[in-house]
Amino acid sequence: MISAWIEDMESADPSVRSLALQRLKELGPEARAVVPTLIAALERAHARGDRGDVSDIATTLRATGEEGRAAVPLLVSLLSWANREYVMAVPLAVLWLGGEPSQERLAMRVLLDLGGAGCWDALSAESCCKELIQQRGERIIPCLRDLLTDPNGGVPGWWGARLLPESSERGPDPAKGN
Repeated sequence: MISAWIEDMESADPSVRSLALQRLKELGPEARAVVPTLIAALERAHARGDRGDVSDIATTLRATGEEGRAAVPLLVSLLSWANREYVMAVPLAVLWLGGEPSQERLAMRVLLDLGGAGCWDALSAESCCKELIQQRGERIIPCLRDLLTDPNGGVPGWWGARLLPESSERGPDPAKGN
């Protein structure tokens, strides 16, 4: 069956490709043997500018578990494209699979930037963040705190102002004259 789904990933029909990726995602870590194929498919989807396939492939890679970490360098290279194209699955995959601290920081920033651009709907934001924090909180929470409190290169000021309580250490607020 896996070989048929891999073949379907090359279909000209986007719904066939999406279904094949969904089936592979459902296998979870059992699909680890197809990670190299998924990485090659991700490169092709990006070259085509296909947001749907990039998103589906990133989500499938995330489901493969540890083996999917091999895709992190490629996923990180796509973060600026993902931000511009509103593809949230790419930074989520980096954060889920895990990378170097600098890669995770960049992925978190892109994810927050996408949220600031209105790309999150309340339901997906809640479920994605809850799952990320439950499973990867030991890495994600310090990264998020650093981004929210860094006055030089952190997330846009309005995120920090909305997500951190007044008493937190977020530094001076130029809008308030301090």
